[in-house]
Amino acid sequence: MSVPPFDPDQAAGSLFAGAQARASQDQPLSVSAINRLIEQVLDDGMPSTVTVVGQLVNFTPRGHWYFTLRDEHASLGCVMWSSAVKKLQFEPSEGQELVATGSIGHYAPQGRTQLLVRRLEPVGAGSIQQAFKELCARLRGLGWFDEETKKDLPMLPSRVAIVTSRTSAALADCIETASVRCPAVDLLVVDVRVQGEQAAGSIAATIRMLGARSRELGIDVIVVTRGGGSREELATFDDERIAAAVHDSPIPIVAAIGHESDTTIIELVADSRASTPTQAIMQVVPDRSELQQHLDHLGARLNSMVRRELAQKRAVLQGISRAEVLSRPQVTLDRAGRWVDQLRHRFIDSIAHRLAGQRHRCQQSATRFQHVHPRMQLRSFRERLDQDGRLFHAQLRSGLSARRRHLDSMRKRLQSVGPMEVLGRGYSISLDSSGRPLGRAEQVTPGAGIRTILADGSIDSTVDQVHPGSVLDEDTASK
Repeated sequence: MSVPPFDPDQAAGSLFAGAQARASQDQPLSVSAINRLIEQVLDDGMPSTVTVVGQLVNFTPRGHWYFTLRDEHASLGCVMWSSAVKKLQFEPSEGQELVATGSIGHYAPQGRTQLLVRRLEPVGAGSIQQAFKELCARLRGLGWFDEETKKDLPMLPSRVAIVTSRTSAALADCIETASVRCPAVDLLVVDVRVQGEQAAGSIAATIRMLGARSRELGIDVIVVTRGGGSREELATFDDERIAAAVHDSPIPIVAAIGHESDTTIIELVADSRASTPTQAIMQVVPDRSELQQHLDHLGARLNSMVRRELAQKRAVLQGISRAEVLSRPQVTLDRAGRWVDQLRHRFIDSIAHRLAGQRHRCQQSATRFQHVHPRMQLRSFRERLDQDGRLFHAQLRSGLSARRRHLDSMRKRLQSVGPMEVLGRGYSISLDSSGRPLGRAEQVTPGAGIRTILADGSIDSTVDQVHPGSVLDEDTASK
């Protein structure tokens, strides 16, 4: 079964049903009526929001914007009310390809159908914005936006490098603001391109050069700025090369690129951000009056600290002057004298005690020596022999003479090795100051006192020299 082609006149509830009903009358419509009819048809039949792409022509930017979007086949009039214009972040130019979003309306007084634009952006702005978001997300993941990585601005820089176009109004604002706030701060102007294809690479290279030569050039801080512009013009500062140069800079960087509503990558990475070039200079160049106030405050604090320290030292000095050692020196000297006397008596008592102990030990040694003396042993042995002789006289008479001779020989031998016999032959015994016998020359030193014991007495002497080694030759030894 074949389906007949669509016939708008046969369609129930057609879009033009009401118009056909009114047009079926024989009476003609007025211009106002037909315009109202067109307006009603457009309101009922068109979507509430449409997006149109075309080339901008006949641009009239006065409060409300009036312009035309066209392509190679047709054109469409457009109007953008001032309330929507204020929300734009760029200024379109004649001939630019734009994407307009709004609604179709019919202006009855002039019989003009036009697009009521609510949002306007350049062709490709959507992809640029997407790239901006992706780069932001990646750099944020690397920590380049973290506040912990930001470097502090110097309180009083000696030189500030300004990276901008030499012909820009931003540079003039920076120079004027710096000269008013603190002329002593030196400005180093570095001319770069701030827009165009080569701008991003030039800016990144300049920032890296200034960072590498910051010590040589005496630069304490860098200001990167331009005097605002459209979002497309500011996109130069969304380049990753610039972000990397700012992040790697050894000195702090202040970025002043757009206005409060514009945010660029360099401003997110920089150590500080300013909405205008003037505000950027105000951040890095201190105000003379504020510096003077700060110096006055520091001077007052220093003066107070010095006064407080002097008062403390004066109190300490007064305390020392009231001390007994200064107020009554004789009392202190008397006390010290008594202390010295006590030490002297204690020393003397200690020496006497030690000497008494040494004397007692010598007496004990002498007593023990008497008990083991050969004479005592010989006497005891003789008594035992006499007793044995009486008991065994009969049995031992024949051998008594031989035993007596043997005993006499033994007595002579014992006497010959006894200390007194040795002393009698001209030998002596030397004792040190502590009473210990001296067996080697190295036991004494020159100046030491020694006692020499002879057969008939003792001699006290002082050592003049010490001769280590044997002093007896072979002849002397043989004698």
